[in-house]
Order: sequence, then C-alpha cells, then structure tokens
Amino acid sequence: MQQLLLNQTIQTNGTLPQSLLQLILTNKTHYGSPAIWADTWRERLFKNPPALINAWDFEWSSDEEIAENLIWLNPTTQAGLIFLPFGQTGAGDAYCLMPLDNNPNTPLHTWGVALIYHDDEYSKFISSSFSDFLYQNLMHCLADTSSYIDSEISPEEAKLAVLTDIESILESVLTEFSPEQLAILQSIIKELSALRNSVKTQPKRRVYKKKDTYEIISDDKSIPPETYSSLNELKKQYCYISDVEFNAALALAPSPNLDEFKITYRWEI
Repeated sequence: MQQLLLNQTIQTNGTLPQSLLQLILTNKTHYGSPAIWADTWRERLFKNPPALINAWDFEWSSDEEIAENLIWLNPTTQAGLIFLPFGQTGAGDAYCLMPLDNNPNTPLHTWGVALIYHDDEYSKFISSSFSDFLYQNLMHCLADTSSYIDSEISPEEAKLAVLTDIESILESVLTEFSPEQLAILQSIIKELSALRNSVKTQPKRRVYKKKDTYEIISDDKSIPPETYSSLNELKKQYCYISDVEFNAALALAPSPNLDEFKITYRWEI
C-alpha cells in the first residue's frame, strides 16, 4: 500500500498526509492474509490492531484493491478529479484522499477525505483532512460499538478495543490532531485505562441471544445473568459517550462545506 500511494501522490503533484504516512510506516493499514486475519482478529482487538479496527463500515484497501479503484477513479475517467483511494466500505464504496480545491495543477495538495459511492451519481467530501477522518471515526466508535454483539463480545471488551485503537493510533499519529482533539482523545484514554486490568482479572462475560431477549452471562456461575428485553436496550451498554458529548466532539472536526461532485459509474468506464 505504501509505495502504490506514494507513487500516485507524486504523479498528482501532492504529498501524502503525514498521519496516513505514519500509519503505513508503522504497519497499521493492513490485516495480513485473510486466513490469518480470520484466526487472529479477536486477539488483535487488544494487541497491535490495524488502525480503525472498530470502525463501523471501513476497512483498509489492499494494493490490488487500490490499483483496481484507480482504474475507475482517475482524472482521465472522472473529468479531471484526483483521487487517492485508501479504504472501502463493505458495499464497495471507496474512501479517497481528494484535493479540497480539486485543482490538478495545485502543488502540494491540501487533502480532504471523500466517500465515493459505487452506485450513486454524486459523491461528497466527509472530512477536511485525514487526521479529522481518523478523529471522526474514533468518536463514532465511542458512540456505538454494538456491531460486536453478534460476535459475543462483552461491552467491557468492546470498550477496551476502542481504547486500544486510540492508543495505537496516537503512538503513530500525535502531532497531526488539533490540540482540542488531542485533549479529548487523551482524556478518554485516561478514563478507560482502568478497564485493561479489569478485563484481564474479572471473569469473562459473553453475550447470548435468547428467543425474545438478550443476556450477558459471566463465566462465574455465581453471578446472575443480565437480561435485556430488546436489542436496543442492550445496545445502550455499547455506547460510551452520550449524544451531547458525541456532537460536541464532532464539532471539532466539521465536514467540509463543499458541494457534491459527479462521478462516472465504474461500469461506464
């Protein structure tokens, strides 16, 4: 991924955002082989995770996926627009670096992040910088990690996974966040750090779906199960910041106020 993005950046008169470059150089933008990942992803939630491992609908693109997207997303096929794809959704939409000015002749681009929909004529910028993109996703993770319910991961483990992700990202990317963003991330680490010992020393808890309810059951059989009457009730256990805190945090990384732009469909190339 590193060399492919660097080469493409040079061709488009830009420099790769330092935050993305540092994640690449510290080996935090790939998962290993699919077989190894399938066997180790749960362990890697808590040790050397790929950045944004907890994000709802984001995964890092492989070199092959980046190369394939560059056939679709390049200035020749997209009316001069510049794209550096680095990630994707499960549906095949592409997360791309794009110059905020959309000017191919501007040296040393100021890169924003855009989400390019594979099945919509128009796409949009979602972040004013790559570091804002990281920060936004981490806040979304803190607001909701209920995607782990189906994997039988307890609320405490999900919370610890987000903490580990934040710590891992800050090890590689520190100076790129604004002072206000960094203060929030560091305060979250301070608040959640006690979890590490707790998760290690307390009996493991697992989530189970019954016919009409959900239960969190401890390995310590002397502890009665916690019962939740609905999925929405259980999901509240996987939210670690309130809506008010979430909105206040996101206000530190507002999305660019730029018009949507037209995209040529992949199948029309």
